[in-house]
Amino acid sequence: MLPREAVHPRTAALFDVPCLNYTRAHALLADLGKPVFKPNNFTHKFIMSLTPKQRAAFKANNPFELPKDVHLTVLKEFSQNQQLRAAFKRLVAIWLRKRKMAPANEDDLATCEPPRVPITLWDWPARRTYSFEARTILKDITERLLMRDELWTNPQAPRNPFTNAPLSLGQLMHVHQQLRQHALTHWTLESLAAVKYAIHTFEVQYDTPLRHSALEAVFRNPTTSEFHDILMDFIQQEHDHHGQDCPRAVYLWALKYAPDSDRMLKWRKACRTFHGYTITVADQKELQYKQDHVIDPMTEPLCEYPRELSVARSLWQRQQPAAPQPPQPPQQPPAQPAETEFLHALQGILQGSGLTVFVQV
Repeated sequence: MLPREAVHPRTAALFDVPCLNYTRAHALLADLGKPVFKPNNFTHKFIMSLTPKQRAAFKANNPFELPKDVHLTVLKEFSQNQQLRAAFKRLVAIWLRKRKMAPANEDDLATCEPPRVPITLWDWPARRTYSFEARTILKDITERLLMRDELWTNPQAPRNPFTNAPLSLGQLMHVHQQLRQHALTHWTLESLAAVKYAIHTFEVQYDTPLRHSALEAVFRNPTTSEFHDILMDFIQQEHDHHGQDCPRAVYLWALKYAPDSDRMLKWRKACRTFHGYTITVADQKELQYKQDHVIDPMTEPLCEYPRELSVARSLWQRQQPAAPQPPQPPQQPPAQPAETEFLHALQGILQGSGLTVFVQV
């Protein structure tokens, strides 16, 4: 083997790459100025495509005089490289044939149809492949990463929707790569990839956007029970803060039957502003300043007794039909005294013995 200093710089690059392809070896040998292997005479075609001035410059920078021992070394290394690539191809083909994967499903779980934009999930221990619609598995991943309990975030690791088993690191990376190829992604998935798919690091590092997303999800649907609980807790808290009695029955009725009234819309806006400050403001002094100068001016007039809601509730109750009375059970005949029953029983016994007895009750 020749020392590295005795080899042309472009030839030395051959020894730095463990597995070269055929085109790369041709290009390196062409830069040395030597005609390369048949049937693809790359050097001849390349030189003939140059202008006379460019051809002269190319020949000056790439002389065709190449030492014979260097040329043989390049051929030997290239031959060994090709043999190694062929051996690895045979090895991979045998391994894949032994580990043949069987498809576990044909239809997507959500659409119940064959996936139009398929995402393949490989399960090597079970030797199965799962095929999902791209938007289906993306929705499942984002919903698990945005999982919450009211305003408290609780992200869960992505899973296989078919088996409910958590995805391994390799499976998650492969699914993410396929989604990117289909131009489908979500900020939660990209954030998870930024922390190297560590779910606990993701929960700590992206706590603020996750809590803000939970707040948006709660206030997006004002008919849910969790929204009612959060808003009622805020209303009770503000009434206690201003020293006012909270008519819970009136507000509970308004949440159900008058959610778009002016007073309830103002309460909803104040509650959303308050929880937004608790998420984005970390300094307690600044949070107290927001409470005194932003929240209190909004809620103080709202803590007065809601007469308009009370009147509306009274009118609504009057318009409701009277509740039907439950059916009365049928009346039972009065029970006979114990003495009367005894006398009738005695009369039956005496008549059975042939005696005639008159019993006056």
